[in-house]
Amino acid sequence: MKIFLIGFSCALSVSFHCKAQSSATEIGDKGNYKRGYIVTVKNDTIKGFLYDKIDAEMANMVLFKKEREGTTVSKFKTTDLLEFGFKNKRTFHRIQRIKDNKDTTFVFAKKIVEGKIDLWLLRGTKKPSEFYVANNSTNQKAHIFRPGNKDYLQIEGNNYSEGDVKYLGIQSFVGNEPVKDNYRNRRSKFSEKGIQKDIVSYNSKFRKDYPTKVYEEEQVFSYDVTVGISVLKFEQGDFIRAAFYRNKTKVEKSRKLSRIQGISYHGWFDENENGSREIQNGTSNYRWQVLSIIPIGYRIQGASKVFQPYAYAGLGVGILFKTDYKFVDSINTGSETSIVPFPTLNMGAGIRRKFGSKYLLAEITPSVNGIFMNLGVSF
Repeated sequence: MKIFLIGFSCALSVSFHCKAQSSATEIGDKGNYKRGYIVTVKNDTIKGFLYDKIDAEMANMVLFKKEREGTTVSKFKTTDLLEFGFKNKRTFHRIQRIKDNKDTTFVFAKKIVEGKIDLWLLRGTKKPSEFYVANNSTNQKAHIFRPGNKDYLQIEGNNYSEGDVKYLGIQSFVGNEPVKDNYRNRRSKFSEKGIQKDIVSYNSKFRKDYPTKVYEEEQVFSYDVTVGISVLKFEQGDFIRAAFYRNKTKVEKSRKLSRIQGISYHGWFDENENGSREIQNGTSNYRWQVLSIIPIGYRIQGASKVFQPYAYAGLGVGILFKTDYKFVDSINTGSETSIVPFPTLNMGAGIRRKFGSKYLLAEITPSVNGIFMNLGVSF
């Protein structure tokens, strides 16, 4: 039986606090400007178009144009705006932050939950995510970040004390509820999903007085179809391959990492299919085909708009259809097919070239009996 590895992605001349002229490189791709608004420190709301980036890249600065096709771009920092947002309800608010030296700074954090408790998310490019919460009934606020002990969260209140306050559930602090002695049974791991779930669960008890809204992050789906042949054979025979993948990218978090799912087909056919084998009694394998289902995998791709190198890997379940000739007294009496399931590791690397709204792609995928060259389209 042959087991194999298969599968391998500047400035606006008006008086609303524009601080700097953007260079040509800061203008960015016109297609990346999306309809939105800004709220200045004078509380003026101005509609226009915002340059769409991942959350971490918008934490300290945002590019804004009044007209999508215009060439005048304004660059706003956290000292210039109170808020900005996109048409799809993705909004960022200026949040006060206290550094270790007690200097006050600001960041743009994305609002992801509204209710009795509001929750903002601050993503970093290198550091773990941080959270800001506010209780609308008590006006309490807190800054949540990862401590040294990963089993807990630390909470920093309005006075930004340096005390080591353990995370016992958001409601224990911001919810103004007493901390119970059995805190160890209520501790929570630090995660975006976990903290949001905790806030939403707490808010659900007060929906009548505080309507709850939860922001759903944008996800972009793309699909790859490829076909290929073996360009390096480790044994005789003809090899063919075909694959279909679905890629899901959380574009507000990262545009370089996608989650993939898919299915691939890999076939091998012996050049000698007439059954003339020097076998007296037994079987001789002349064809096998594998259908591999890939329920989970990840792809890393470049950020270029034209040429994008990529690589991916994912675990799968393969089903082998193995066909053998049957020999009795050196006579070929027919064939039989057996079905064998087994685990697979799917890997690959390639490059995509953009044409209009689609990409043409070429990739290399390895298997235990050769190297495949695949061509395809991504849409």
